[in-house]
Amino acid sequence: MDELAKTWPLYLNHNTSGLSAYWRSITKGINKRLSRALVIKDRTGSVGEPKHLIFLDWAHDRNGEPMFGHMCDYVSPDYPDSVREALLLLGVTAPNWGWVCDKLQELHDESLLHIRMRSKEWCSDLAKVILEPQEPRGDRKYARDLRRIPLIPLADGIWRRPPSEDDPIYFPASLGTTIPPGLPLSLVDEEACACPKRRKLFRHLGVKDCDVPNVVKRILDYHAKFSSAKAVHLIAQLKYLYKMRGHLRPGDMDKIYFECSASKHFQRGTSTYADISVGGELQQLFSGYSEAHFLDSHYFAELNPFERAKLAEWLGETASVALAPRFIATYSYGLHRDFEWLLANKSDQVLAILHQHWSLYNKDMTNTVKDTLAGHEFMCKSGGRAALRKTYIPFPKLVEKTQAFGNADDCHFLALPSGDPKDWKFLSSLGVGLDEGLDFYLWVLNQSGFKKHMDVDKSKQLYLAIQSQAFSPTEEEKVK
Repeated sequence: MDELAKTWPLYLNHNTSGLSAYWRSITKGINKRLSRALVIKDRTGSVGEPKHLIFLDWAHDRNGEPMFGHMCDYVSPDYPDSVREALLLLGVTAPNWGWVCDKLQELHDESLLHIRMRSKEWCSDLAKVILEPQEPRGDRKYARDLRRIPLIPLADGIWRRPPSEDDPIYFPASLGTTIPPGLPLSLVDEEACACPKRRKLFRHLGVKDCDVPNVVKRILDYHAKFSSAKAVHLIAQLKYLYKMRGHLRPGDMDKIYFECSASKHFQRGTSTYADISVGGELQQLFSGYSEAHFLDSHYFAELNPFERAKLAEWLGETASVALAPRFIATYSYGLHRDFEWLLANKSDQVLAILHQHWSLYNKDMTNTVKDTLAGHEFMCKSGGRAALRKTYIPFPKLVEKTQAFGNADDCHFLALPSGDPKDWKFLSSLGVGLDEGLDFYLWVLNQSGFKKHMDVDKSKQLYLAIQSQAFSPTEEEKVK
């Protein structure tokens, strides 16, 4: 009897061909009566009318529970596959594409859809159920038939319907790199895209990949037009541009604004410094100066020293971000105002700065800058200060020569910050003396170390040395 309870529909005669009109009428009447009778068991164990029941088939979640409706709406799994055709003839239905669309619309109309979609698992199972029917052929049917149902979660928390050509929706990554936030783009929630089933569904619904050139263009347009922005957005956008730098054209980075620490406003690269040193020496150098803007440290977060250096170098080449104190003012060819501030406020560190960055500075050197630096006074070993062009490098040989004419400790030998005096020969281009010659002996003649300690013999020796160096008419004139 237990087996018969599952297979009895097989004994119904659904084929009325060959029967007389009398028996055909009786057969149809029996089948019609049974379709409305409580004769088919549902998944709760109760019995219901065949015409009100449906096979569960693929319309279930990962736990075997129905995605739509209740257990009492579905035929019991106890019925074998052999009776499926008979049950269909009694009025039991099977899920199909149209049924899925209707059920989704019902949930949406009753404001229940997004309540259920709070569960990531349910969303994943729903995507599987939507993709299962065989009727839709091509993406257009998905977007067309589900056009009224918001199934696409955006990054900002909004749920969207299938997109249109005029209002596209994009996946949150291009070429494996996440599209940065802040842009006027509708992006699918990144977590939702992590589910392969949901990602496939989104693509069927019309979500597109935003190619790299398009993202780059959006970033550049954004920086050209925005009136306000979030710092985290600008930082993320810069990191994206750096990763995709092969898609940038010359001059593109001139449009980019940067977030700078201790600055109320975003800055262009031409007003910005990058300090990638471990101790922040460059920032310390400009302490007390409000016009030097330094890139926010988050631009270099999670990068190793080599990667930081490469990023900073790229910013210097493409966006004119400075890695050393700015030296030349492009508008006047004189000293940049940042370097002028250093001369006025950190003069004791300027020689070390020149030594460290001379190869960079010397490429853009102008006569105006040379004259300015040569005329600026720096600390000497004597304890006094003198214009750079009136000093000498304290080579041992020169110091020894000076001592022969007076007191070398009271002469304007330049006080070098460190290192071998030979490392400072580059200062000769700024007027600092290097060699023993006529200019050197004339220099000694005017030093306090000679004037305050002169005697007859030393004076004779100095004048003889001067005389011995004056060979040409020009040199003789200089001596006079």
